[in-house]
Amino acid sequence: MPSSSDSTGTRSCVHPTTHGSQREGGSAHKTWSRETPWFLQPKACEWCGKVFVKKTAQQQREARFCGRSCSAKWRMRQPEYLAKVHTPEVAAKRGAAKSAWFRSGSEKAQRELERLRSLKSMSRPEVREKLSRRLREMNHRPSVRGGNGTGMTSAQATMLGILGEQWKAELSVSLGRRRPSYPTCYKLDLGNAELKVGIELDGNSHYSRKAQDQKKDAALASLGWMVLRFWNWEILAWINSGTPKEDYISTTLASNGIHLTQWADA
Repeated sequence: MPSSSDSTGTRSCVHPTTHGSQREGGSAHKTWSRETPWFLQPKACEWCGKVFVKKTAQQQREARFCGRSCSAKWRMRQPEYLAKVHTPEVAAKRGAAKSAWFRSGSEKAQRELERLRSLKSMSRPEVREKLSRRLREMNHRPSVRGGNGTGMTSAQATMLGILGEQWKAELSVSLGRRRPSYPTCYKLDLGNAELKVGIELDGNSHYSRKAQDQKKDAALASLGWMVLRFWNWEILAWINSGTPKEDYISTTLASNGIHLTQWADA
């Protein structure tokens, strides 16, 4: 029977190692060492292929990935997992939690806000191009709204009909010499060039445009224009009630030299 001793007559203490055969692609299978218990044998990560060994036998036996990053990447490729996490309810809950954190005023939240504000990603041409390309792929179109190029609103058209021929819809008023942060002209919903009076009929967008509208009114006032602002719903209610002369809309118009056609007929 052959001896397991080396040439010097001493028994070798080196544990034999079992090598696996090669895969079809030429890469080797796992290498198992008889010196290491089976439950602590190295394993290959199912995502990146990196060989890893966990600290405990239970972790090694249950682990499929070398770390949390690979585990998360694998999960995000599973349709059933995406169907559970990418829902409007989950997105709303996540957004509410994030907003609450930003409003908490914590030092970490403030640092994150400052970091996000400093990014100004839309100032980078490559980001704008990427966003435009994605919107085109989605066949995105802006929502229908009032304003330049979209036609008159019902309140605007009705009001124009009772003001008289001297009034024009979407009247452009030139600001003269170009000034920084100002357009070349402002458009009025309804305007009378002889009286230099404009009427703006505001919708829901006015809530988010108050600063821009105030800037517009101030610029036109510097050119001698008076801008009167009313809500769309106010004008429609006033017209539907017969444009009573005691209404504040009627008194406002009269105090600025505006007389309606039906008043003249009366």
